[in-house]
Amino acid sequence: MDRTMDRMRSIDRTGRKSGRHLEDHPFVVKGRKGAFVGVPLPGDGLYFAVDIPGVRGDDVEVLANEHQVKFYAEVKNVYEHDEGGGRVYLGCVYSRSSSSDPPPPSILTQRVGYDAEFGVLKIVIAPRPNNTSSQ
Repeated sequence: MDRTMDRMRSIDRTGRKSGRHLEDHPFVVKGRKGAFVGVPLPGDGLYFAVDIPGVRGDDVEVLANEHQVKFYAEVKNVYEHDEGGGRVYLGCVYSRSSSSDPPPPSILTQRVGYDAEFGVLKIVIAPRPNNTSSQ
């Protein structure tokens, strides 16, 4: 069996990556090689970026619920000679690292912002506000 296929299957089983099309780009010399990046922020915040080549900012939806942020992006056919129905990118970010972890507080208590430009969707889940006030 091909080692690449074996690696993709093991990634799928762990649940860390949700699809078979998430391999690092072999020709990128500088910058990030993967199709996505996630960086934890202090206070349960998260910065997440995913490549969505060809998608305009108006064709992106980001929805948050109690414990996940979902995104949907679609490449619309701009010209009548474009073939097919366009590409669709979708996914979600969960607020807990594994299914055995206790459910964290709702994401809805945090601000969720996003921006899509130059083929990259950037999502920021702001850190939770402190309940203590300092004066």
